[in-house]
Amino acid sequence: MPRIVAIEAPAGYGKTTYLASLPGAWVGLLPGEGAPEEVLGLVYRALLGQAPPPGPPAKLMRALLDGLPGSEFHLRVDDVHHLTPEGADFLLGLLQHPGARLYLAGRDLLPFRLLPRLVASGEAEVWGPEELLARTGFTPRPLEEEVERRLAAMPPGEREALVSLAGLPFWRPKDLEARGLSYHHLVAVHGLPIQRAKGDTYWPHDVLKEALLARADESVLLRNARAIEDLHPEQAARLYALARRPEEVVRLALPRAKAWLEESRWPEVVAWLGPLPEESLGPLRGLLALAYLERGESAKALRLADGDSLLSLRDRALYLPGREPIRLTEVETLVLLGLLEGPATPSELAERVYGDEGRAHAVHTALHRLRSKNAPVRTYGRRYVLEGCRLDLALSLEAARSIPHLLPLDLPSLLPGDEPIYASWRARLLAQAKAVALEWARRGKPIPGAHLLDPEDPEYLDALGHGAALEVLKEGVAWQ
Repeated sequence: MPRIVAIEAPAGYGKTTYLASLPGAWVGLLPGEGAPEEVLGLVYRALLGQAPPPGPPAKLMRALLDGLPGSEFHLRVDDVHHLTPEGADFLLGLLQHPGARLYLAGRDLLPFRLLPRLVASGEAEVWGPEELLARTGFTPRPLEEEVERRLAAMPPGEREALVSLAGLPFWRPKDLEARGLSYHHLVAVHGLPIQRAKGDTYWPHDVLKEALLARADESVLLRNARAIEDLHPEQAARLYALARRPEEVVRLALPRAKAWLEESRWPEVVAWLGPLPEESLGPLRGLLALAYLERGESAKALRLADGDSLLSLRDRALYLPGREPIRLTEVETLVLLGLLEGPATPSELAERVYGDEGRAHAVHTALHRLRSKNAPVRTYGRRYVLEGCRLDLALSLEAARSIPHLLPLDLPSLLPGDEPIYASWRARLLAQAKAVALEWARRGKPIPGAHLLDPEDPEYLDALGHGAALEVLKEGVAWQ
C-alpha cells in the first residue's frame, strides 16, 4: 500500500471535501506558507499539538521526528501548490518515520521533485481529476460558476461593498469592518471561498479575486491600485492595466526595466507589459519585444518591431531611457538573428547541442547571455567557463545554418586537445561544423575557408569540392 496519496485536480473537483473525510491531522496551506520553516511549523502544531521549538528547518525536522510516536500516523495537507520545492522536500522528509501516511492535494504537484521516484518505487500514488471523481462519485461544478452564483445571490449592497475590495491581495479586519462586512458572514452565510491566516488576515481564493475584478469599475481599480503600489507594485500594475491607465503601468515599470534586462526576468516583463496596448508602451516597447523573443514568441516580437529588421528591434530592445545603451556586438547580433531565423525548434536545438532534449534550458541560458551583453555573468570554477564556451560555439554553429559566414572556421583552435573536458566535445562540434559547411556547398554557396575546419580529412575535402587542399594532403602535407 502506498505511503503517499497525492491528488492533482482543478478547483471545484472536491479535493478538500475528500481530504476532510479521511482520518488524521490537518494542514491547510495559504499563499506565502510554502517555505520549509513555515511548513514544518504548521506540521509540528498539527501532529504534536504544541508550538515548534526555535531553530533552522533541519533542526525542527529532527525535533518533529523525535517527538512522533512509534505507531502509524496520518497527515492531510491541502493546497500543496503553495509549497516551494524546498518546502515540499522537507514535507516528504516525514517519510523517514516508518509510520508516516501522507495525503496531499493541490491544483498541481510541481513542487514535489521526488514524487516520480516515489511513484516508481511504489511508495506514492498520484490521482488525477478522473481518479478522484471515480472514488468520490462527486459531480464537479466549476468553482468559477459556483462563485458567480453565490455573488449573484448576495444583497446588492453587500455585493457592492465586497466588490470595493477588488484587487487587494489580502484583506484585513479593518478593511471588512469599514464596509460593514465580516469574515464569518461572507463564509458561513454566503459560502465564499476565503481563508483566514494567522495575524487576522483573510485570503480570498483566486477565483473569487478574479470574479470581483470583473465586477469592479474604474474608480475601484484606481483607488486600490494607488493604495497598494508601494508594497505590491506588480498587482498595482495589473489594476492600472484593467482600468485602462497604461501610462501608470509604464511609470511603475521604468525604474525596474534595468533589473529585468540584466537578470533576464522575462516572465515578469510580459506579466507587466503584455496586457498594455502596443502604442502605449513607449520606451519599453523594445524590452517587451526582447522578452517575447526569449519566450519563443517570435511573431509577437516581430509585430512590435513595426516591420523593421530584427537588428533594429535589437537596438531598441537594449536601450533604456536615461541610461547608456546596452548593445550587442555585430557578431553577437548576427548569431542571434541566425538562431531566430533558423528552422530548429528549441528541442531540436538542444538535441544538436547536447544530444539530450531534456537540457534545453542550458541553450536558453546561453541565449540570455547573447541578448544581454552587460548582464553580470557569475562563474563558479573553470568547468562552468568551459561549458559556456561550448554553448557559445554550438549556438554559433546553429546560427550558421541560416547565416553561413557565422561558421567558426577556427573551431579546432578554440578546442585545444590538452583539456580533457574539451576532448569529449571536439569530435561532436567538429562534425556539426563540417555538416553545416557541406550543406552550404550542396546549396551551391560554398563557405570560403571551410576546408580549414579539417584539412586532414580527405573525404571531407572531396565532398567539399576543394581539390587544391586534397592534392596537398595527398602529398602528406596539410593545407595551411
